[in-house]
Amino acid sequence: NVNDEIIFVDENGVVIDVNERVEDIFGYKKEEVIGKNFAEVEFASPDVMMDMIQGFAETFNGDAKTRLVTYEARHRDGTPIFIEVSGNPIQLENGSMRSLAVLRDITERRRTEESLRDSEEGLNRAQQIAHVGSWEWNIVDGSYILSEEMRRIYGIDESMESAGFLDIIDALVHPDDREQMFLAAQEATVSGIGPTAVYRVIQPSGEIRWMEAVSPK
Repeated sequence: NVNDEIIFVDENGVVIDVNERVEDIFGYKKEEVIGKNFAEVEFASPDVMMDMIQGFAETFNGDAKTRLVTYEARHRDGTPIFIEVSGNPIQLENGSMRSLAVLRDITERRRTEESLRDSEEGLNRAQQIAHVGSWEWNIVDGSYILSEEMRRIYGIDESMESAGFLDIIDALVHPDDREQMFLAAQEATVSGIGPTAVYRVIQPSGEIRWMEAVSPK
């Protein structure tokens, strides 16, 4: 990938060559890195550098294999960045070993993941306060996603994780309300939008709860 940085290191940890991406990712020019021991270039905090150096060392051992690791590194100006590193052992004709490391900047991906995680946690807190759950049902393959509050309201435990969405309706919805819920599910498969429905759920403890299901338009 042209967006990846490539570092070629010998058995002593000396950087033999790098591509131009070292400046884009870390802020160092090629000539500032080539010829130096990898440990001398401040790509990360001391603790993380030790982990990265250990990774190179493992690449050079007799059982060396390609390894993919994520590190929190830092730009030359101190800005934290996240990189994904793949270390590939290379044995030369004379028997000496080299390490070809491919570094990918995944900072934006990590930020997006953290933002989504924060949003999900915020949604879970809001739903818990309001006692409102949500779910998504893929009517094509039958898969579904339930929010944490939805699981709590329905009383769904790990033993039901593999159950299909319609199986959950059959197991937890009150017998007198199942037909209307199955009809609502059938309508959703046709129009993509389910009708508003009021029904009862019987939790595994035997407690009966009244529910109102509203499908977003």
